[in-house]
Amino acid sequence: MLAFDVGGTHVRGARVGRAGEVFERARRGTPQDDGAALIATLASLCSELDPTSTCSAVGVAMAGVLDRHAGCVRHSPSLGISDLPLVQELSAASGRGVVLINDVNAAALGEAQALGESELAAIFVGTGVGTGFVCGGRLVEGQRGMAGEGGHVVHRWSGRPGTAGVDGCFESYLGGRALGQRAAELGLGDTAHDLLAAWRRGAPEAQEAVQEALQAMGAITELIVTLFDPARIVVGGGVAAGFPELIDAARQAIARHPLGDGRRDLPVQAAQTGDLAGLLGAAARAHDPQL
Repeated sequence: MLAFDVGGTHVRGARVGRAGEVFERARRGTPQDDGAALIATLASLCSELDPTSTCSAVGVAMAGVLDRHAGCVRHSPSLGISDLPLVQELSAASGRGVVLINDVNAAALGEAQALGESELAAIFVGTGVGTGFVCGGRLVEGQRGMAGEGGHVVHRWSGRPGTAGVDGCFESYLGGRALGQRAAELGLGDTAHDLLAAWRRGAPEAQEAVQEALQAMGAITELIVTLFDPARIVVGGGVAAGFPELIDAARQAIARHPLGDGRRDLPVQAAQTGDLAGLLGAAARAHDPQL
């Protein structure tokens, strides 16, 4: 299978075997505000990764409001595109069957496949906050593929402005963009890294913002445990990679959970597949659209 993970900066692609082995990888810059250019980039990568057209299926993972049944990207703020019939157009351009999947859902599926886990919840903390859920070996996606948008669940009513219009959501306290905004407000820089560095060196003005992020991580973990009762929780994403205290916050939340009996051994761990997670999940979906 061919798999692609479309990010705001780069489109990453791979040729992936049915057992999840990665044979070839490639990367291009992501076109902005141009759906036709994105299709052309993906089609070109298909030819580069599979010049003999032996792969008949393509999985595409990307962030945004997707309609998986229509195969359409309704809106992707990070790419500046709307109402792009990606499946239809890429199928025509590449001569292959195409499936579309949310990027965090793909990452959750990729992690579950790599770990051999049929009941898994994933929390990815990067620029934003995404969650994904595998239950009974299959993704929980809802009618249009948008189920599990945990970052946009309200954490505090009338709280901090949300980047997607949901004020007080988990993402507005925990996501990298939100943490960067807090750093700027406090005069500590303009990135999540700046805020965390100030917190680690004991800057008093950084303490509240980081504690709010840790509290948000604990709260979203409690919510996930209550709603889905997973066998394993994985934590990934660029911000999480530099903020290992998030895993501690998640474990502490499980330990104090009022429904915690029987969940004391629930493992919370760092994501295992790194930047391959989305590619592996997209490939798995291309191989079996029912996953």
